[in-house]
Amino acid sequence: MADHALDSVAFEEPDLKAPLPECLPVVASLLWVGFRFAKDSPCLENVILGKDRLPCFKDAKRSELRREVRFHFVSRTVVWNGEAMGPGRWVREWLSDPVLRKTVTAHPAFEKWRAGLAEQLMKEPLVALAEEGGRSCYGRFGGDAFTLREMHGFMDGEKEI
Repeated sequence: MADHALDSVAFEEPDLKAPLPECLPVVASLLWVGFRFAKDSPCLENVILGKDRLPCFKDAKRSELRREVRFHFVSRTVVWNGEAMGPGRWVREWLSDPVLRKTVTAHPAFEKWRAGLAEQLMKEPLVALAEEGGRSCYGRFGGDAFTLREMHGFMDGEKEI
């Protein structure tokens, strides 16, 4: 169990199957400015959501599903231009302030943080989540047929954990 608080930042991504999310520069800027990923729990969740049952994923239209990428940081503040900011406020500033974006992306160390984060994200699986009642199932999005059949059986009540 973690002995420190966590701050989470979530992004909804328009492309379900893109290997790298569009929020990559924002998260790289968080790492560049001094925020650090949580060590005691998964620092990243890359999840496809939007259907009640996994069998529905197969026939779902792209517009019915959504991809959510969540990053978990150790709770802390950093000072930028005399203002203390947590991860959520930094993201809001990043999205609204083009001068901040230009300043950070021009720094030579920013590209190192971005490349390292991209490498880590390429290793993380994209996961599909289906929930029904109190039960949840996870599986690789577009994963192998055997795993999906096993999950479908679980969701249909034919199989036990």
